[in-house]
Amino acid sequence: MGDGSTTQSDIPVAVFGIDGSSILAAGIAAGAFHTCALLSDNTVECWGNNGSGRLGDGTTTNSSTPVPVGGLSNVGEIALGYAHSCAQLGDQTVECWGDNSSGQLGNGSTTSSATPGPVNGISTAASIASGGFHSCATLSGGTVQCWGDNTYGQLGDGTTDQATTPVTVSAISTAPTIALGYDHSCAQLANGSAQCWGDNTYGQLGNGTSSISMTPEPVTGAPEVIWSSSDSTVATIDINGQASALSPGTTTITATATDGSTSASTTLTVVTHTIGGTVSGLSGTLVLQDNGGDNLSVTADGSFTFATPLASGATYNGTVATQPTGQTCAVSSGSGVVGSSDITGVTVTCSSYAYTVGG
Repeated sequence: MGDGSTTQSDIPVAVFGIDGSSILAAGIAAGAFHTCALLSDNTVECWGNNGSGRLGDGTTTNSSTPVPVGGLSNVGEIALGYAHSCAQLGDQTVECWGDNSSGQLGNGSTTSSATPGPVNGISTAASIASGGFHSCATLSGGTVQCWGDNTYGQLGDGTTDQATTPVTVSAISTAPTIALGYDHSCAQLANGSAQCWGDNTYGQLGNGTSSISMTPEPVTGAPEVIWSSSDSTVATIDINGQASALSPGTTTITATATDGSTSASTTLTVVTHTIGGTVSGLSGTLVLQDNGGDNLSVTADGSFTFATPLASGATYNGTVATQPTGQTCAVSSGSGVVGSSDITGVTVTCSSYAYTVGG
């Protein structure tokens, strides 16, 4: 439990050192007998059983308090198996450590490691998950690769061959997320459906049978979802249900199951705000632009407003597109994120060229 003891507790106890003040936990994952936390500085600390080096501190010594995982920084996500651990890094690579008896570290061997090492061939990982003795990663293109134990086909490559390096899951091309059980794997697809593969002794593949599957099978009763926006000039919505605001107004967002079994709607209101400020010292014609476009011609000192309003949460970046003849104009407070009101603080200050005459 990470509290510095080995005393069981039937109520929550604080993990030593991760107190929510000086050290903040940004994520957490648990294996069979060990736990790890992703900290707010993008490092990782683990505690518990350290058999096969699953705590990643370079030893196999159990620890009742968190210990830093050696050599890891810029970590975005962690996933723990029965006795191994993995981390997705900010550069979209993956590193794993701990038990490697089934190749679950993905490094081409079956030798366990007490320190993190890279998973072979993974350079575009979008998310990771770990099962009992296998791990998987979704890649940025929507495919999935898995490695490790494959006794029940949980790697999804159509075989039951153990893989010490990643293999591609068959027929999955639009998976944003994955989840792994002890001996089975599941993927959510972009259309809202789910597919699973591997052990099915208890019907955990959800396909109406108890037979294992070495390739992904659709989960019965998880219909695909179609998203729609009643006014696409106000906001659009993609196949994952992610809305993008375009202009002020309201639109109805609807999710409909393709089998017609159910649908649900909500009203989305888009509020936009203008971007502007003041110009001083101008004696010619100045062209300003926002976000690399939305050009605005200014010919006199005073206030200005760009023509295109932006939604809350959008970024703005006011710059000079064309300087006035004989002058240089500089922008201050010209960029930021739109909040809940109009932006009026962009300041443009112009000054004339100064020449030195000599002979």
